[in-house]
Amino acid sequence: MGCAPAPSATPIARHRCPVCAKTHLVKAVRAELAYGRQLCCSPDCEAERRRRARAPYRHGPGFLTAS
Repeated sequence: MGCAPAPSATPIARHRCPVCAKTHLVKAVRAELAYGRQLCCSPDCEAERRRRARAPYRHGPGFLTAS
């Protein structure tokens, strides 16, 4: 049986949360699966990001445009 690598040997990448702009570390594998988008730093920020992404669809076209 092989040994698991030490946690310090795991490649780390830096991401900036798109909601709160806080810089945080993520594993390189997770960063690779993000396909270029920035990952959120917490479940609360992820929920807020999803809420913001759905907002234009909830109110219909023209809701965010200036009169």
